[in-house]
Amino acid sequence: DYYSVRSTFGWQPGLPIAHSRDLLHWEYIGHGFSSHPKLLPGDTRLRIWGVEMGWNPNTKQFLIYAPTREGEVFVYHAERPEGPYQVNSLGANLGIDPGFFADADGRLYFLTSRALIYELEPDGLSLKRPIVQVDRTPYRLFEGPDIFKHGDYYYLLFSDGGTLPHEPSTISTLRARAIEGPWGADPANPVMFSTDNGARFESPAHGTLIDTPSGEWYLGYHAHEPGYYTLGRQFMLEPVEWTADGWWRPVGGKVPSTSATAPSLPSVPLQLLQSDEFDGTVFAAGHVSTERGET
Repeated sequence: DYYSVRSTFGWQPGLPIAHSRDLLHWEYIGHGFSSHPKLLPGDTRLRIWGVEMGWNPNTKQFLIYAPTREGEVFVYHAERPEGPYQVNSLGANLGIDPGFFADADGRLYFLTSRALIYELEPDGLSLKRPIVQVDRTPYRLFEGPDIFKHGDYYYLLFSDGGTLPHEPSTISTLRARAIEGPWGADPANPVMFSTDNGARFESPAHGTLIDTPSGEWYLGYHAHEPGYYTLGRQFMLEPVEWTADGWWRPVGGKVPSTSATAPSLPSVPLQLLQSDEFDGTVFAAGHVSTERGET
């Protein structure tokens, strides 16, 4: 099972959660919250940006880290991915675009656009201590950072250049043998890049490495489709291979692909209802209601 959560800015209910079995067909199953005390009605440009969802092996809970634009990060936690979620404040002035990583030894880590890696308490609901400040001085921005483990290395993916249309957005990589560092840059950085070059999808950013049970690796990320910016930043999936010296590479090259090999997972298509009289408990959006009138 794969789960994903979306940024919702000022919209409420917020943090819609999607579920997939094959990484291709996604169904919305719940929300992180129905209302948020820090979100003002109609404030859709700012507020919640760049969220992260993870699973805590220590407590068997799902976690969603959601920052407000002012840098306060809220952590939502629940026994089930669809919720209901409880919420704690992780703290103020932490930055945006949180990343979460659970290591094999049960230790949990957290970082944001400020590139300071923290260890979390075992429940993932509060900060334990700062670990290391990653040097981000060579980069204008350090957006969407996320840490992953493959082989002997920890990998830190991040985006430089901005994520608005026509900005020179990238996906780049650092790696280290320990969380404490030292973190070295991939000599091929940026690993993905495409802006104003006629590509169908531009500005790849905020990459997340995903593996399947058969050992395949994919990069989940978002990109713009020129001429369709009203669709927002669309979710993309790119096959990944590993080099002999341990760096990940998109199979199709730096520019987002328009077609690629699908994961070798059993297909689980999502069949949406085509008509609905709203007189039952199953609605056209595919959600099952526990009480009549719920949407």
